[in-house]
Amino acid sequence: MVELYEFLFNSNFYIKILSIILASLLVAISGNILVEKTILKLVLKTKSTLDNKIMEEIRGVLIVTVFFLVMYNGLQWSNIGTPHLGVLKDIGTTITTIYWTASLIRVSDTIVKQATRKDLQFLHLNQATNTKDILPFFGLLSKVTLIIGALLIILNLWGIDIRPALASAGILGVALAFAAQDTIANLFGGVSVFMDKPYKTGDFIITKDSYRGKVIAVGLRSTKIKTQDNILLSIPNSVMVTDAVVNETGLDPKLRIRVPVTVGYESNLQFVEDLLLKILDNNEHILDEPGPSIQFTEFGDNGIHVVAMGMIKNPEEKFGVIHTLIKDIHKGLKENGIEIPFPKRDITIKNS
Repeated sequence: MVELYEFLFNSNFYIKILSIILASLLVAISGNILVEKTILKLVLKTKSTLDNKIMEEIRGVLIVTVFFLVMYNGLQWSNIGTPHLGVLKDIGTTITTIYWTASLIRVSDTIVKQATRKDLQFLHLNQATNTKDILPFFGLLSKVTLIIGALLIILNLWGIDIRPALASAGILGVALAFAAQDTIANLFGGVSVFMDKPYKTGDFIITKDSYRGKVIAVGLRSTKIKTQDNILLSIPNSVMVTDAVVNETGLDPKLRIRVPVTVGYESNLQFVEDLLLKILDNNEHILDEPGPSIQFTEFGDNGIHVVAMGMIKNPEEKFGVIHTLIKDIHKGLKENGIEIPFPKRDITIKNS
């Protein structure tokens, strides 16, 4: 006790401690000036504002880290506080860890906010899915990971045995995984949709159950589709990634529509082809490039099957255009005396 008293109240002790603290502050401030004059100047020249905000967030923690490192090495070199140097090191490491964790959490928040505002155009996030749903999930995941990592470092630093806690957490995690396996499957399905981009908001898709509609939102747990009957479908992402999904929009929003019709065997096929092409050309929704086409497909039981095909710009107009074309084709064939045959059967009655 007497030795500790003499150690603490020795005048040389205070002078050396103060000198080391001042030297540590001087080095930290010099490092801050160096960062400001070099790295920050380079960062300010970039077009993105994200790197500027990240540097501002980690600038303070870099200064604190340099301060503790210089002070610890100064104390170690001068042999001051040797009996308590280990405790001082643990305190400084704990403070630095907490400071770094808080700064990285703020960096994570900054990235999420920037991406949600569509500032990160190079990631094409707004084309893949609903960033307002997906990005906060990754932000929360990064926060939880950083906090757990910081706690493990600090507990290990102070000699606290974390193995029992890890074992309990493992058992709890397994129990939760079994209880929420559907939710977890949907979450991973949402991540899969986000990464693979089989469809995006605004696309027209057809599901395995023959539901057709426009994708209005892609969330973490489900995909919302608005059908042409104005019905909102919410389909779990685990189903969307395991079942076949037809994306009518695809890489190009143009969509080919087909209108099958049957003409009699007595019909002039070249005249039928020219007539159907004219009807398609006169429809304002059928695109000129690529142009419409006519294809005779087979000799049927009652007539020759033919398909009138044309490209439309918006898949949403599919059924409306088909509706109009069927009326126009029926009218055109009737006016030109071309038969649309219907099934006929000859019945022979035998007298017993």
